[in-house]
Amino acid sequence: MLFVLGVCRRKFSLRRARPCGAPARRPACAGGNSNAHEVLSIMAYALEAMNGPLDGKRWELAPAVVIGRDASVAQAIIATDSAVSRRHAQVSLEHGVLTIADLGSRNGTLVDGVPIAQPVALMRGQTFVVGRTMLGVIDAGRDDGAAEDL
Repeated sequence: MLFVLGVCRRKFSLRRARPCGAPARRPACAGGNSNAHEVLSIMAYALEAMNGPLDGKRWELAPAVVIGRDASVAQAIIATDSAVSRRHAQVSLEHGVLTIADLGSRNGTLVDGVPIAQPVALMRGQTFVVGRTMLGVIDAGRDDGAAEDL
């Protein structure tokens, strides 16, 4: 039996895959907004700094990206923000779901202004804060800046 993992407004669901030939049905999301349900592809998205000295800097997503100050342990380096830990947070893609997890940082990680204690799903356009730096999940194909490949 095959199961499909999906994400809907930061909630995970596991459902049985449809049989061959059965019509596709989009899972309903809380609040009835079916557009909020989204499965991300690593090639289509990037992280972008939204404030501070790194404003506009981008990092292409890899299957797992550590965000931090130390270049020896992080792929998305935010060395200019002293509130960011050496290994602050990790953004990863598993089974088509992009998540962020705090890695025990001193100042925490906020998603939509809320501190996180467990991995949280991220959607396109969603912002999160590490230290004092706001980052967002954007379309990698946007032409208004160069992305650093990770």
